[in-house]
Amino acid sequence: MGHGFWAYVEWTLVGKELLAGLERLFHGEVVLMTSPCDTEGSVSGKVEWIRRELPAYSRRFFVGPCKHAAAGPGKVLIDDHDANVDMFKSHGGRAVLVPRPWNQDKWKTKAGLFDPEWVLNDAERIVGEINRGA
Repeated sequence: MGHGFWAYVEWTLVGKELLAGLERLFHGEVVLMTSPCDTEGSVSGKVEWIRRELPAYSRRFFVGPCKHAAAGPGKVLIDDHDANVDMFKSHGGRAVLVPRPWNQDKWKTKAGLFDPEWVLNDAERIVGEINRGA
């Protein structure tokens, strides 16, 4: 999974819908965070993909394995990896786990897919708690 894989990987079936929902929910205050793979070219491929597929995010992304470094009050991580979600929460942020066949919320998936409404509902609940000072 080097440069070519990441540079030309297809959107997930609900990726654009989920991003649009998160942009509405968070009033455009969305930053992409992606972890690099251990394969050569993964970072350059991911950057190329972002610049081509999401040009508005070409200066609104971070690449690194320590997503929890961005955690804090009022910060929310939407991620598909259990450990990232757990670390983000343990560092003072809120997090929503995107159901995927490889994580603890796999029971929410349907044939390897997920309903973006689950993620948006969880994110809305978290935003409500943040706004109430919880």
